[in-house]
Amino acid sequence: MLLTPGLVSITFRKLIPEEIVSLMEQARLRSIEWGGDVHCPHGDTAIAKQVGQLTRDAGLEVAAYGSYYRAGATDGPSIDAVLDTASELGAPLVRIWAGTKGSSDSTAEDR
Repeated sequence: MLLTPGLVSITFRKLIPEEIVSLMEQARLRSIEWGGDVHCPHGDTAIAKQVGQLTRDAGLEVAAYGSYYRAGATDGPSIDAVLDTASELGAPLVRIWAGTKGSSDSTAEDR
């Protein structure tokens, strides 16, 4: 397995994508998981397309889309919005949350 150095955009929540890409270039990182809470909001496919292109233009790769979709939840973004956004971003993977409970609050049945 080949490891690719990268980061998750929410590490820099207060920065805009252009600033994050610049920092990645300076640090010689190669891939990024763009977060769905700030940098690529769920359902905003126009922003996702721009951020994906910005990433590729810098010679970097989109590693994943960090969604805040929670499996089994009735609130939050729809899976369609998440998948549409990830598609426009060019993300090969989507991170989702496994349910609505933290691991310490989950029973064996929950898992």
